[in-house]
Amino acid sequence: MGPSTPLGTNGSSVADTPLGTNGSAPLGPAFSDSAREVIDALGALRDLHRKRNLRPVSATVHELLELTRAHAGVAFWTAGAQALANVLQLAEVSRRHERRASSFRDVVEALQEEADDGEAPEAPIVEEGTEGVRMMTVHAAKGLEFPVVILAEPTANSARQEPSHWVDPERGLWVHSLANCVPVELRDHEHEVLARDQEEALRLTYVAATRARDVLVVPVCSERQWKDTWTEVLYPALYPQLGFEHEPKPAPGCPPFSRDPILDRDGAVPNEVPLPGLHRAATMKNGVVWWDPRTLELTREERTGLESADALSEDDVEGPRSIAAFEQWQDSRTLAVGEGSRRSETICVARELPPVLVTGTLQVEQTSANREGRAAGRRFGELVHACLAVVPLDASEETVEGIATVMGRAGSFNA
Repeated sequence: MGPSTPLGTNGSSVADTPLGTNGSAPLGPAFSDSAREVIDALGALRDLHRKRNLRPVSATVHELLELTRAHAGVAFWTAGAQALANVLQLAEVSRRHERRASSFRDVVEALQEEADDGEAPEAPIVEEGTEGVRMMTVHAAKGLEFPVVILAEPTANSARQEPSHWVDPERGLWVHSLANCVPVELRDHEHEVLARDQEEALRLTYVAATRARDVLVVPVCSERQWKDTWTEVLYPALYPQLGFEHEPKPAPGCPPFSRDPILDRDGAVPNEVPLPGLHRAATMKNGVVWWDPRTLELTREERTGLESADALSEDDVEGPRSIAAFEQWQDSRTLAVGEGSRRSETICVARELPPVLVTGTLQVEQTSANREGRAAGRRFGELVHACLAVVPLDASEETVEGIATVMGRAGSFNA
């Protein structure tokens, strides 16, 4: 179905009016600046809509990004680097669906179905300093590693209460429950399937816990150890030894903790409830830190909006802060380059000095002594260094003269 034809303010069709040079309808003085922006935007969408089935979907996506200058706008969002990478990846993913799609709508529906099923991966960000939290399933995290990993849903069951499926390769049979109805073949192998599902849940917990490179955070209940949860297998490494719940040590690298892991409690802390601090695990030799929720900024508002909003805010100077900051940086850079290119010291060798050099009150003159028969130049310098290497610091003038004579003869320094 084609686009509907909007009506003008006087009841006439906008599509009946001649178009301007840029494809938009000529606007009279009755339209405000805001109306012009809306009409230009609708004109751009109209052109994209008409060409959607005549070219690749990726070309339509890239043209939309260029017309709206979305690259710069998305980059200013919070976690804008990841958002921009996902937008650009959308164009690349659409190429894969174009091979078996017959129209633009088919590609859009395929992308929507992929997103609803949770099969649309995020574009990888290689920037190490990118901030943000990535949420993914244990299966999607296989083979990856992160500095900090938080295991979510601590009360979720480790496996289903009902058997999931049964496969009989010899009979070429696959059976699974449907609409709460369990096939008889699956019921016959119920215990075997449940045991296999428990083993798979154990492997998934191991995969999730080993994704952490530096810190692993596991939410638990301090009042009670919940059973049949997917993190239950980690309890021996999380809960402290019996009888030592109230004897924590200061946790290295952590802020000072209070004496209660519950924010609002009426009465004393029960003996079986671990206090915040460093504990030794019950059956493991590892140490585990029970965190104090009072040290967290639980009332902090979520950071939303633009990631670099201060670059667009007004300052005391004329113009946006970003322009003023750039001009200030440009001036300081020009000054630094000028200072760095100016020579602060002049160095020359002794042989290049004039007969008389006057610097302030210091006057240096060349000697007028007869140089015939004396070592000179580089050979004379070698003699001086050779003597300095062996002359004692407390040597007398006669000793220095004797050493210089011997060294001069041994090295053939005489002219």
